[in-house]
Amino acid sequence: MTSSRDEARCTGRGVPPGRGPYDVGCGDVMTDIVEPGILLRLFYPIDRTDQGIPLEVRPPWLPSDHYAEGYANVGGVKCLGSQVKSLLENIKLPVWWHGKLSESKAKYPVIIFSHGMGGCRTTYTSICMDIASCGCVVAAVEHRDNSGCHSFFIKNTSDDKPMATNGDQQLLQPNYQAVDFIKAPYEDPELRLRQITQRRDECIASLNFLEVLDDGLNYESDIDKDFDLSEFKGRLDLSSAAMCGHSYGGATAIATLSKEKRFKCGVACDPWGYTLSLDESFRCVDQPMLIINTEKFQFKDNMEHLLCLMPDTEATSGSRQMITIRGTDHQCQTDMGFVFPYFLAKLLNMRDKLHPRVAIETNNDAMINFLSQYISLEKGAGMMKFNAMSNPLIMIGHNVNMNPSPWWKRRADKK
Repeated sequence: MTSSRDEARCTGRGVPPGRGPYDVGCGDVMTDIVEPGILLRLFYPIDRTDQGIPLEVRPPWLPSDHYAEGYANVGGVKCLGSQVKSLLENIKLPVWWHGKLSESKAKYPVIIFSHGMGGCRTTYTSICMDIASCGCVVAAVEHRDNSGCHSFFIKNTSDDKPMATNGDQQLLQPNYQAVDFIKAPYEDPELRLRQITQRRDECIASLNFLEVLDDGLNYESDIDKDFDLSEFKGRLDLSSAAMCGHSYGGATAIATLSKEKRFKCGVACDPWGYTLSLDESFRCVDQPMLIINTEKFQFKDNMEHLLCLMPDTEATSGSRQMITIRGTDHQCQTDMGFVFPYFLAKLLNMRDKLHPRVAIETNNDAMINFLSQYISLEKGAGMMKFNAMSNPLIMIGHNVNMNPSPWWKRRADKK
């Protein structure tokens, strides 16, 4: 049998497997037992086997057809939803759907992950799975604030029962209530304040849910009755909780850290600074934090919002650090470069100079190296070698010119 690790290292499309000492299991949870209600995907460590993960237990990367239509809508080509579906529907993830939580540790630290605009709970599998393989339970929140490509509620009736989905939500159609992406100006203060506040609250609710899970509540996921959540009873180290996210999710991570002090540390990938300016309280962060920038995304206005969080952007140690990964663009911190064909990924700026695998491994090594200073993670062999100072792909600080010359001076300098 071909292992998932060998298979993902071939030239075909697909998200690469985690590099830590564990394989990874996953399952979906929807619940309203915490306020507000939440939808998330749990990634967690399972025992590694020599045979790898069989194809029949791997869930699809695309949760349902609705998400293909949603991605097309976010990209401004809603009419091409069926074409997006045909590109993505056969991609399977190298994780074990409902795999058994590993018994090798008594308790595992937890991470809440917030997706960016246009994303969903599977968009960052390459990050969440890699971290989970290092011995951590990662809850990838799917925000239902109209900022994602698509999401949904299940309208319950007295006869409704949780369903088994095998990762495919087509089965949920009868009571499906869609939450679709809202197109609006980026700087719409009323909408963005509502969204980031809801996002923050959903992340805190997700941590509350993990506490309930750890306490041993006899509970079934509203969308996945076969997911045995009882095995998480007493297995979560909630004193070691971290908050992470990308783009809008990076800003959400920062806003969440500012309100919820149960989180010990955080990592924000290419955070969207504008949304942090909508409420001063969003930037009152006391916990250790790492900001990871891509080379081509950051710009002066955005960076100005972030610098107030970074007393020393050139710091190579300590509780506040900022780095930039060379040869990368904004989508290099997502799965997009893995799941879309090369020509489309290049055309749509989903990949840059760095190969997607090199880009995501560099990003994840930086995350895991920082997080492991504050929560207990078990690094894979290759991760032990990570050193930001000696890594040619990493720039300490940022690459944004914060004092650009006026246009007439730049023009004169060119002559």
